[in-house]
Amino acid sequence: EVVPETTGERIYAVVVILFAMIAFSSFVSILTASMNQLQNLSSNESRQFWLLRRYLRDWNVRRKVGIRVQRYCEYAYQKQKCKVQESEVSLLSLLSEPLRLELKHETFSGYLQGHPLFRLCSDQSRVFGRALNATNLAHQDIIFACGEQASRLVF
Repeated sequence: EVVPETTGERIYAVVVILFAMIAFSSFVSILTASMNQLQNLSSNESRQFWLLRRYLRDWNVRRKVGIRVQRYCEYAYQKQKCKVQESEVSLLSLLSEPLRLELKHETFSGYLQGHPLFRLCSDQSRVFGRALNATNLAHQDIIFACGEQASRLVF
């Protein structure tokens, strides 16, 4: 068994034990804070879906429509969590208008390349930046009806 014998060794042993205790308690503190943050996120998500179910029940929404709404909200919420949304990044509001349009073009360019018109004029497609907008649609949503004047291009 190894034990400190001199005063210097004892002081060193006490310092090492104190340092280890502080390091371990910091680790436990960080782990606890992370777990609390995760729990708050999931409780907020649960609360939002509970409020949605309550809203549908309070307003006597038909069961078929309510299930469709809930499924779409679950799908859209999971999809939204996969990527950081523009609205979550407050620094983007500091960008100049031309730089904001260029960023918008970059983020939509994958979708634009799928359309023949935008593929032909890929160099000039930055002009369309002001008109670009992302919209979530559910299965069987009616985008336009026969006889309506088209107000936008959807793809």
